[in-house]
Amino acid sequence: MSRSVTGELAAQLATQSVKYALFVEMFFDSGTLRVHNAVGTINATESGGAARDWFGAGDLGSIGTVQEETELKSSELPLVLSGLDSTMTNIALNESPSGRVAQIFVGVFNENDALSGNLTFLWRGRMDRMEMAFGEEANTVSVVCENEATTLLRTRMGYFTDATQQQRFSGDRGFEYLPQLPFHTVQWAGKTVTARTPFRTQAVITWILR
Repeated sequence: MSRSVTGELAAQLATQSVKYALFVEMFFDSGTLRVHNAVGTINATESGGAARDWFGAGDLGSIGTVQEETELKSSELPLVLSGLDSTMTNIALNESPSGRVAQIFVGVFNENDALSGNLTFLWRGRMDRMEMAFGEEANTVSVVCENEATTLLRTRMGYFTDATQQQRFSGDRGFEYLPQLPFHTVQWAGKTVTARTPFRTQAVITWILR
């Protein structure tokens, strides 16, 4: 996902004092959680998105260091929330966040402590695991995320079948007659390839993938 610095953020960075907050968006099966590390509920708009309410976690929330990798490798980023109510605790106990999207934005505030302009995209990745800690004073949830490079490093399993193709692209007919191909006679590299040819399967599959 591309990033750009908005005019509001550039103006704030040019001043001696910068007021900002980090906004975290996590997509769970039961719904989307939006929080920021300031105080109170803030109605903020993502660049190109819609206005939404973000809950203020204040000092109860913390974010690990956002790393920029020069190599294609995965790096972890912990998102921690403490002092949670029963609603958030139930989400942590009953949902698996693995593979769900998490993203971070930054918002700047003017001299009147009002949010200035839209949020600026900072980081996006995938949630890997969720860790819970229960205490007498507060419950803490730590969501460990990985950058998007992790999706490029994992093997994606799948089959070249019409059923799989329909799940991805409904109505596509590219693989409709795929099961019948091994029983057809084709011309390959100047030779006639039939079902009786020892290398029939290899030839047909190569022809399909090319």
